Amino acid sequence: MGPPAPHTPIAFLKGGASAMFSAKCKQLLMEAGYDTDDFGSYDHCEGRISAARGRVNLANDHRYGVPSSLPPAQRASRQKALDDWRAANPTPPHPGARPPSPPAPSAHDRTLAGCQSGHLVMNSSYQRERENPCTSVVDGFEDNLAPCMPHVGRTSVAGTEHHWVYHNEINQPRARGLTPEPTLGAGCVDPAVGQTPPVAPHRYPAADIDADEAARIRNNPRLNSEPAGTPTPGGPATTGAAPTAAAATPAAAASAGTGATGAAGAPAATPLWQQEITGDSAADCVDNFRKAAMAAMKDHCKDSVAENERLACGPVAGTTPAAHQANLQAQVTAAEAAGNTKMARSLRTQLTRAQEANCRAAMGRRLAGGNPNVDARCPAGSSATTHANSHGAETPINLFGPSHY
Repeated sequence: MGPPAPHTPIAFLKGGASAMFSAKCKQLLMEAGYDTDDFGSYDHCEGRISAARGRVNLANDHRYGVPSSLPPAQRASRQKALDDWRAANPTPPHPGARPPSPPAPSAHDRTLAGCQSGHLVMNSSYQRERENPCTSVVDGFEDNLAPCMPHVGRTSVAGTEHHWVYHNEINQPRARGLTPEPTLGAGCVDPAVGQTPPVAPHRYPAADIDADEAARIRNNPRLNSEPAGTPTPGGPATTGAAPTAAAATPAAAASAGTGATGAAGAPAATPLWQQEITGDSAADCVDNFRKAAMAAMKDHCKDSVAENERLACGPVAGTTPAAHQANLQAQVTAAEAAGNTKMARSLRTQLTRAQEANCRAAMGRRLAGGNPNVDARCPAGSSATTHANSHGAETPINLFGPSHY
């Protein structure tokens, strides 16, 4: 019997994924230095990293003091965390007692502390403006719910795992002859602007981006447990499709909430995110997690149509989304004219929520109707700094050498 399935897709995305890995996958990932509890949505993974970083910082700050070189706000935050811990853990009131020390961080804590929550699907390929579902070009995509794992380093620092992933994310669509789609500007409003699908030569077909995502996972040197500076077997990481990855067809991408298909192509009864995550290698397991999480995210959007329609229309029965938004905008304008900035800010937040709910509802209806937008976009990229410029004289650890690129 496999692991228990989460009851809802959002339960899977918010941390239920760990229980879905097979025993073999858990063993393979542990041998590669991973904890399956770290896999989940962006928010879940970021929460795990943030908690680990807090434990590491607390132990270091207790022993060495809060670094004076930190930005003022960060330094104050860490000093407060240290002061709060010491206040809650005073020195025992007896002669010769020594002040207690925070628990020593585990080796895994220290690894996570050097990571970022790394998307397994490039956010800007799926969304024109981060945190704005009205700019999602692939229906059901949400940056905070998308599948993630810890990636060592930062996208901006060359040689780190996260930059290696980013480097491939940028170059894979270009290797397919695509050109970057320009950003359409901040503040896309519902409903027409943000959800306009990309056009050639910017359109990144669903089957191609799925294959490229699989290639990044299967060629990631860290997932293959390679020491730093060791080339990927067979040469540098590919920028095209992984030969062993099953490419998604547009039809499969449109019904991504299911796993295998039944007779005459009918969707299987069990959603992909309720099936055990299996694999013969750590990379297999991570890639299958990616597919299950993407299915869960789309199913969550499809299942939330009624709730999003309610939020989009507001509390007055019979109000359309457009009328509700117009009413809120009028209230914002009036509050600003009266100089009530606090009220205006609150109303603008309500307006944004209504706009976003209407966008989510529209995506969910298309997913439920079997005609969703499934093709992504070719995103723009930015140049990276070097590890030396970012970290000064710090000795590079676990960096990917040029042969990996």
